[in-house]
Amino acid sequence: MKSAWMLVAALSFATMAACVKSLSEEYSSAEILFYRCLISAVIVAAWALTRGYRLSTPHWREHLRRAVFGAGAMGAWYYTLGVLPIATSVTLNYTSPIFVGLLTAYAGWRGHEKTVRKLSYIALVLGFLGVLIMLTPSANTDQTQHILVGLLGAFVAALSFKDVRRLASLGETEIRMVFYFCLFASVFAAVPMSLQPIQSLSLSGVGVLCVIGLLGVIGQLAVSYAFGHGDVLLSASLQYTGVVFATLIGFFVWNELLPMEKQFGIAAIVIAGVLSAVAAKR
Repeated sequence: MKSAWMLVAALSFATMAACVKSLSEEYSSAEILFYRCLISAVIVAAWALTRGYRLSTPHWREHLRRAVFGAGAMGAWYYTLGVLPIATSVTLNYTSPIFVGLLTAYAGWRGHEKTVRKLSYIALVLGFLGVLIMLTPSANTDQTQHILVGLLGAFVAALSFKDVRRLASLGETEIRMVFYFCLFASVFAAVPMSLQPIQSLSLSGVGVLCVIGLLGVIGQLAVSYAFGHGDVLLSASLQYTGVVFATLIGFFVWNELLPMEKQFGIAAIVIAGVLSAVAAKR
């Protein structure tokens, strides 16, 4: 089943998030983002050259614009991984489809078009109800500020959706999209990284960073293959297994147990994402 590649992507991204979290006390978010994207770009370039794929493109402006949004969104996600439980951070990252639905609804309203069905509205309401639950301070700590950063990153990621579709319509392959995204994102990440003290790389740190870069490539390519060759609805639904993987990793590695209300918020966001996929399919 070609859509099953989304399970590979979800597990890859959840494991990558765990690796990022493990390095967050040693390196800044900008440093991790820079090394992750640079390593991924090198891996993709080497693989493309050995397979005879052409990486040159006349559409570098579109790639550059997509990388602006993508790098910002990924930087916000890496930040939240260092300050929030991994399940919470990954769930916030998966709110992007909800923001895509909101932007679509707004565009339809401005154009007086009935482009959004009732199921889409239900998904939006349920998704933002889940977000509100996540924003509710728990008994021991108030994580509102960090959660808002995660939501902002997810919204920025939603803004890049149009650029991804634009690149696909121009005939750009997944290999070139991944390569130029990683290449440009590493350049953007180098700017904030240069404005703060840069930590020296340890042998273990280099090893984990290489794993992060490899898992990022595997995840991105698996997502592209699942959506490109599998059932879109099933693939979109399966991507939320990443929340399950992240929750299990957080429990067994960091002994993270979320309060019951946070678990309800996560469940509402996951269900909203699946409903959004169903509405898009229809």
